[in-house]
Amino acid sequence: MSSEFLHLGTEPPSYPLPQKDDVNFITIGRLSPEKDHEKLLNAFSHIAADKNNIKLYIVGEGALEETIKNIISTLHLTNKVFLTGQLTNPYALLNQCDCFILSSNYEGQAIVLLEALILGKPIITTDSPGPRSVLEGGYGLIVENSVTGLVEGMRRFLNGGKLNNKVFDYESYQEEALNMFYEKVCDLNEQEL
Repeated sequence: MSSEFLHLGTEPPSYPLPQKDDVNFITIGRLSPEKDHEKLLNAFSHIAADKNNIKLYIVGEGALEETIKNIISTLHLTNKVFLTGQLTNPYALLNQCDCFILSSNYEGQAIVLLEALILGKPIITTDSPGPRSVLEGGYGLIVENSVTGLVEGMRRFLNGGKLNNKVFDYESYQEEALNMFYEKVCDLNEQEL
């Protein structure tokens, strides 16, 4: 896939594109404390110590960018972890990667999980209410919110374990969400009368 497609621009990416011989994890979100990229990087370092062909793409910008770069350097992951910055079209890169991973300590309705599900990507997420509400019922793997939980989730994926037990039907999901919305609006209107 060309870098123009990934960036929708003329500049080539500053990071290597995912290779088929590698196992490519990806996370997408702002570089901020609640996303806890440090926990993800510490977990990834355990996996990377055992596997040469493993990569992690971190898509996003934020206040913790320099801190994250320092952690990557300290953990000797500069050839395995790539900060892409903010991408106009992150879906092309997401689609080239093998597994989406979310390490947030807390999260609302994680739209990025829905986007990964629509692309049919296996998902690993730490346990918090937002991701749980999207993935419960077998749409992805929910792990303990810790380095150990993330390590176990990544190992399960690398060992061929199935993470998504159900195929995500975005049309049914959208219809169900709209019905819930209209139900709530009708209830509010009836209460006002």
